[in-house]
Amino acid sequence: MLFRSTVFVGNTPAGGLVSPGGTTICAGSSQPFLISGAAGNPLGTQYIMNFNDGSIPDTFAHPPPDTIYHTFNSSSCGTTSSNGNQSYPNSYGAYLQILNPCGSTGGSILPIYVSGAPVANFSITPKDTI
Repeated sequence: MLFRSTVFVGNTPAGGLVSPGGTTICAGSSQPFLISGAAGNPLGTQYIMNFNDGSIPDTFAHPPPDTIYHTFNSSSCGTTSSNGNQSYPNSYGAYLQILNPCGSTGGSILPIYVSGAPVANFSITPKDTI
């Protein structure tokens, strides 16, 4: 009788997110997020990048890209983000989960404040002075 088994040789994954700074942006802006410390992870490690702005999570196999770019299309007003210890009203968050058969780790960047486009609320009639 022949018995086959799949064995994963590795360790709990390493890595995290690095804040690019400048996390107060306008809707429609693209923001970079840097993945660090993941180079030594074994094949079979997955990276799931999630944003609480209603977008679909991005999933990457090892090796992940060094930088992930995400466009926030709408204002963060009315959205609360949390890292489990502290909540930030009117903000989005970026959340990275790194996992393999040995376990998981991750990181987050928050708050990310996204302002909507301004809306003009005035009118001018002919011969008005400004």
